[in-house]
Amino acid sequence: MKKLITFLSAVATVAILIGCSGGKGFIDEIPESGTLDENFGGGNGYRVYDSGNEDKANDVIVDSSNNIYVIGKIDNSLGVLKYKPNGSLNSNFDGDGILNMQINNQTTYGLAGAIKDNRLIIAGSTNMKGVLICRDKNSASKCSGFSGLNSYVDNTALNSYNDLKIENNYIYTVGAKWTNGKVYLHKYVFNNGNYNHGQLVDNSAYVSGMFIKNSYIFSVGMKNNDAIIWRNNKASLSNNGYKIKMNIAGGNGIDNAKNLVIDNDGNIYITGISKASDNKFKLFVIKLKPNGTYDTTFANNGKYIYTFQSMGQDITFDKNGKLVVVGNTKENGDDDVLVLRMDKNGNLDTSFGDNGKVVEDLENGDQIAKAVAIDNNNKIIVAGSDGVGNNADMFVMKINP
Repeated sequence: MKKLITFLSAVATVAILIGCSGGKGFIDEIPESGTLDENFGGGNGYRVYDSGNEDKANDVIVDSSNNIYVIGKIDNSLGVLKYKPNGSLNSNFDGDGILNMQINNQTTYGLAGAIKDNRLIIAGSTNMKGVLICRDKNSASKCSGFSGLNSYVDNTALNSYNDLKIENNYIYTVGAKWTNGKVYLHKYVFNNGNYNHGQLVDNSAYVSGMFIKNSYIFSVGMKNNDAIIWRNNKASLSNNGYKIKMNIAGGNGIDNAKNLVIDNDGNIYITGISKASDNKFKLFVIKLKPNGTYDTTFANNGKYIYTFQSMGQDITFDKNGKLVVVGNTKENGDDDVLVLRMDKNGNLDTSFGDNGKVVEDLENGDQIAKAVAIDNNNKIIVAGSDGVGNNADMFVMKINP
C-alpha cells in the first residue's frame, strides 16, 4: 500500500508540472530537433554582423566552454567574432568581441582556424601571400614566442592557406598558388611558428579542405573540373596517391569537392558540388572505402545527391556519430541555408528538422552556409554569409540537435 501511494504521488507531481504555467511545463520546453535555439542570439537563434561593408564568414570553431569563433573577412581586413554560448559578443576578446586586423596595411582575410592550448591559429591570406596568425583565444592578444613579436608568418610561395589542422606539436596547412594552380602542404612548429618543411601536392588544381587520420593527411579539391582527393604522409608530407571522382551527380560537368571527414574505420565522407543531368548543380555526399573506391552500401551506390539546386560546403560528425552537412539550396527561390543530418549509410535522419533537413532564410536575400561545428551539447553551429557583394554580412546560427 505504501508503494502504491508513493507511485500515485509521483504521477500527481508530474501532472502538476505538465500543467503548470498555463500548460507549459518542463516537458513542453524540450526543443524540437532541427529548430533554431531560442536561447541564442536574443531569441531568434542566430546573429548577423554588418560592418557596413562586405563581411564574409569562412569558418567556425567552438571551444571547450562553448564559445564560438567565426572567422572570415570584415571589409578588407581579417575578422574574428567571438560569441558567448548565448550569442552575445565576448567583450574580453579584443575589447568588444571583434578582432579586425590587417598585416602591414594590406588586404588580409581568414579562411580557417583551430584552437590548442589557449591559442587561436588562423590561416588565410595577406597581400596575396599565405599567412598564419596566432592570437590568445581569450583576449585576442598576440601569442608570446610565435614567430617573433608580430605573431604571424607568411609564405610567398602561396597566395592563400585554405585550411589547417593542429596535431601534437605541429600545424599543418594546405594552400594554393592561384597563378599556376599549384597545391602545397606545409608544416610549422606549433610553439614558435617556425617553418618545418613543405611539399608540392599537385599542379593545375584547387584545394578546399583537409583532414588528418592516423599516418596520413587527406585533402580535397578540384582538378580539371573533377573532384579529387589527395593522400600525403603526415611525417614527411610526401605524396601517397590520389583519387579522381567525376560525374558524381550524372551531368558530365564540374565536380568540386569542398570538405571531408573520416570515421574510425577509415571510411571517407566528402561533400561538394556536382552538375546533375538536369543541368543544375547539386550538393553531394559520397562515401569512399579506405582504398578510395565507392562504398556502394551508402545511399545510392555510394552517392547521396540532394534533390534541388544546391551546394555542399562543409561536413562533420556530431556527438552521436551522425553526419552533418551544410551548404545552401535554391528550392525556395533565393539561396537559403541548408543543413542535412544523416547516418553513415546515407539515410537522412527523419527525426531532425523536416525529415532530415533544415532550410533557413535569414534577413538579406541569399545565404551561403560555409562552415559547421558541433558544441559540447551536440548543438549544430553554422556560419556563413548573408547577402552578396557589399551587402554581405556574417551570420552564425545555433540549431537544436
